[in-house]
Amino acid sequence: MPKLPDPEPGYTWARLEDGPLGGEIILAPTEAHRRNLPASMIGVLAPVLDEVAETIEWSPVTYLCPPQYPPKQDELWRYVSVRDAG
Repeated sequence: MPKLPDPEPGYTWARLEDGPLGGEIILAPTEAHRRNLPASMIGVLAPVLDEVAETIEWSPVTYLCPPQYPPKQDELWRYVSVRDAG
């Protein structure tokens, strides 16, 4: 993995797992009241293909940061997708 620049204050680097954006690296917000740990839940917009209409729409996807120890050096925090019912 290439070396990432230092994130802006209030953010940390994280990798999205699963879902339509699996494998993407993002800047995730941190929460001061949680000792600057990554936010426990984030929402991101992801492209969704409608094969019938042959269009792409942007749809919100929820990702959770599971309880984990801080990542080792050269590793990222991780988020897993949540499949919304409905």
